[in-house]
Amino acid sequence: MDSQRRQHLRTDVRLAAELDRGDRRPFTAVTRNVSVGGAALESAHPIHDGELFKLSLFLVEQDIEDETMPPLVLGARVVWAAEGDHGRFTAGVRFEKISAAQTEWLAKFLEAVAHEAE
Repeated sequence: MDSQRRQHLRTDVRLAAELDRGDRRPFTAVTRNVSVGGAALESAHPIHDGELFKLSLFLVEQDIEDETMPPLVLGARVVWAAEGDHGRFTAGVRFEKISAAQTEWLAKFLEAVAHEAE
């Protein structure tokens, strides 16, 4: 997707993610970047354009996952998908089921990550 068409600034951050399609066994992915509106994902499992699934993001601070912090669970829809290198698959997803509180928390998290990178 062209960055001029994006509504939200993306932050380069690698987070563990789990995709649950409901009818099949969940599988893992890793984010390439995240915004309050969506994310780019990479996985060993195919991800198809238009799919809708439950996405759990396992948030980290200073490269450490806080096991006491529950994952951020969102509804997501695939807006683009491609087969990448070495049998990996990439996809861009738009968050479709995200509450105002989740959006606010995610915005603060991404701001903190951006400041750490400076």
